[in-house]
Amino acid sequence: MDFLLKGALLIGCGWLLLTSLGYLFTPLIFDHAEANIASVGALYGKGLEIYTELSAPSRYSLLYGPWPYLVVAFFQSLISNMILAAKLPGVINLFLLVGCTYILSTKIKGSAFQKLLSICVIPLALLGYYNFSYWNRPDSYIMANLFCAFTVVSFAPRISFWGTSLLVGLLAGLAANSKLHACLYFVPVAVYFFETYRFRRYWTKILLAAIAFLCALVMPFLLPNIGAENYLLWLQMASKHGLVLEIFLKNISFVASFLLFLYFSRFNEKFKLSFIALCVVSFLVAVVASKPGAGQHHFLPFVPLILWLAIQQYFSMDSLGRSRFHLFAAAFLLTLAINGVNRQKQIAKFLAQTSVREREFSDLLNLATSLPGNVELGFAGNKTYESTFYKSALIGRNKGMLLDGAALMDMAASGISIPDSTIAEIKSCRSYFVFPKGEEPWSILSFYTEKPLFDDQFKSAFKSAYVFERNTEFFAVYKCR
Repeated sequence: MDFLLKGALLIGCGWLLLTSLGYLFTPLIFDHAEANIASVGALYGKGLEIYTELSAPSRYSLLYGPWPYLVVAFFQSLISNMILAAKLPGVINLFLLVGCTYILSTKIKGSAFQKLLSICVIPLALLGYYNFSYWNRPDSYIMANLFCAFTVVSFAPRISFWGTSLLVGLLAGLAANSKLHACLYFVPVAVYFFETYRFRRYWTKILLAAIAFLCALVMPFLLPNIGAENYLLWLQMASKHGLVLEIFLKNISFVASFLLFLYFSRFNEKFKLSFIALCVVSFLVAVVASKPGAGQHHFLPFVPLILWLAIQQYFSMDSLGRSRFHLFAAAFLLTLAINGVNRQKQIAKFLAQTSVREREFSDLLNLATSLPGNVELGFAGNKTYESTFYKSALIGRNKGMLLDGAALMDMAASGISIPDSTIAEIKSCRSYFVFPKGEEPWSILSFYTEKPLFDDQFKSAFKSAYVFERNTEFFAVYKCR
């Protein structure tokens, strides 16, 4: 078992780093919310607002905070390939996490090979999250920010306690600018900070961290074209999604396995308050993550933290304590490896499509170049939905984005229908519409409700204004009547 475990750790780490780099160089985006961030970042770079009014004809605003969009827009301003630029921040988040594990490993009292295996534990666990650890959605930002904060806390005496408070507050504020509830994840790190060093006058350090947090939280909203008031409206709409008991129970069972792993490392005996804080915040996150379409990826930021706390505890044990913990740890890590293999089959399938997706992407770009005026990439059915994730590339070529699938599904879950202003825009027939071939235009079903995303009124308005023109290898072109 020892040989199998070491092999799984090394192979798993190598696979995660290799596939994250491979992901950069395929035009395919794996998830529709990733595509949303890529597209809205590109729109922001063109001077449009991130958060529109609820009745705006363009339907692309999500409840995510502005930070991921701003970071993507920055990289898109540097790199002409909109899709590559949008993927890069997520991959950087993963490599930042791995870099922090290397820094933390210098504190471990063990051989170089033991330190290497310790670094590999976290990538092994992240394999169970498909590409979540390096996608551009808020989760990878929160994960990286939280682990950076923990690394800062671990080296607090070298940085100074005041500097540590400041940095942790800033990182928490940026995380909350990715998802508003992300400040919860930092509570156990803050408790660990105070429980580890037990310094006096901790209230002044809390005050400094709180001021830094608020500054980092507010500053992005001072930039132009954010739409802060509209952001609050979209957050309010998201509160109507409701909670699903089945998802909540799955969340609890998932995070409980990691907390039990930490418990059996006897972490709670030395850091009782930190362990309690982890349990309480995990429960709160389980509630937040029980919305339709949510789930266990909300625990991604906690996974590296919990595992590294257990690793540190393991290396502080005596030989008897280690031998007692070995069997449980080996079984847990091999379970993670098996889970990772099952999840990574989908990633391998996606990456195997690269050559076909490159042809598909080239076909779309040729259409965008040859068709005069504005070009919109519309939705057909669910089977071809992934072929619509290239919208950011069209925006980079000054084409439009009237509709975003992830945003529309989120709006439908909140009971927000497509407004008359969008119908009017369709009827005005100011653009060419391009659809993936093989399915009827606008036949897609929502992931959350499994009901049609576009109603009969919308489809009728489109049919009255547009007519089929021609097919290319991958797409169907519709023009104005």
